[in-house]
Amino acid sequence: MNKELFKTEEDIKGAVASFTSLKQTAGWQLIVEMLDRDIQSLTEQILDGEAPEEKIKEMRKALKIYKEVVNTPDYWIKRLNTPETEIEKPDPYYTVETLAESRRD
Repeated sequence: MNKELFKTEEDIKGAVASFTSLKQTAGWQLIVEMLDRDIQSLTEQILDGEAPEEKIKEMRKALKIYKEVVNTPDYWIKRLNTPETEIEKPDPYYTVETLAESRRD
């Protein structure tokens, strides 16, 4: 997640509120309606299977992108509401301290 944009809990709450209100705007709802129609059309064309394979690959890519765009606010709302746990990546090399520790064991 972009730590520069969401430095505080207040920033995160503000972003969630913005994404939630975005979903309610007439403009966003129109975009979703337009993309849903495109998704339905592409799905039918893909299932029909009459287009050349290369064209079907392009339609699948477009379908994936359209679905991602439609789900963008929900994706970010979920991601921002999920606490991010930092996974410690083990260093493959010993430091002086870890080498000394491993030799004591």
